[in-house]
Amino acid sequence: MKNNYKSGQLVIYDDIMYGKSLCVILADGVAGYGNDTRVIYVVYSFQHSSTCLAYDSEISEIQVT
Repeated sequence: MKNNYKSGQLVIYDDIMYGKSLCVILADGVAGYGNDTRVIYVVYSFQHSSTCLAYDSEISEIQVT
């Protein structure tokens, strides 16, 4: 099951270089063409003060306990 994230939602982004960080979804879109498309998100990392592109497989919801 794939998650659909919305603008303004807080998520955890798992960067391959820096590890996990708290981010906010700024925008979403689609990358690719034809039958080979994927949802891609623009996320802002509070820890690194930067924006990056992330696939839905690289982000997850925040677990509140």
